[in-house]
Amino acid sequence: RDVAAVCILYVISNAVSRVALTYVSIPFGMLFKSCKLVAVMATSGLVVGKRYSQFEYIIALCFIVGMAMFANSDYEEATAKGGGFGFKIVVGVVLLTISVGCDAFLGNLQEKVQKQGVVRGELELMYIQSVSGAIALLATTIFSGELVAAVQLMSEDARLLPTITVWALFNVSGILLLLKMVREFSAVVAAVSALVRKLMSLAVSYLFFPKMLTAGHAAGLFLIMAATAAHTLRPKPKNSSSAGGGGGGGGG
Repeated sequence: RDVAAVCILYVISNAVSRVALTYVSIPFGMLFKSCKLVAVMATSGLVVGKRYSQFEYIIALCFIVGMAMFANSDYEEATAKGGGFGFKIVVGVVLLTISVGCDAFLGNLQEKVQKQGVVRGELELMYIQSVSGAIALLATTIFSGELVAAVQLMSEDARLLPTITVWALFNVSGILLLLKMVREFSAVVAAVSALVRKLMSLAVSYLFFPKMLTAGHAAGLFLIMAATAAHTLRPKPKNSSSAGGGGGGGGG
């Protein structure tokens, strides 16, 4: 039953987060997903009975304040444009909140399932989640008619299929390399690499897709990344797992 719940939450989290990107910018969505720690802390007591330190609550507060600053700057910019852009930001925030909420329960359930010995490690769990997600996505797109439209679009634009294939290969390679880093080095090295990847992704997004970067955006971005770095690099007590929960949703 817990494995089924993990698969359902994984599918919902990834699907909703992708839909949210039609309403908000990629940097906004990436930063919002980085604040998963807050939702994990709020739900982990219910699922696995965890308790957190004062330091972790301070980090969570930094996430909340930083995200509020970034979101407020995006909302003000969107409202100034008119044409319903402000409403789109609100819809995007609601969808991302649902996604992060699913991620919070997902991470804790992943930890619970692995502790119970239901699955043999993260690789098996990742495989089960990915297969479940693929089946759900295939069924949904068939019933909605999106699969037919996508096939037609790929037949009209020869660049689309190679682009999607390359994206998928990079995505899978990134996950496998991250797991390899955890095995051969440490979880801290992998976490720092993930943090650098987020910073690089944000830099590339602003470089190739120019968008407004106000003082509010910069301050919120700095606060979130500083909190992420502090939480990632802080030495963890032995026999204690990170407040970030389990693997969470894929992608991002």
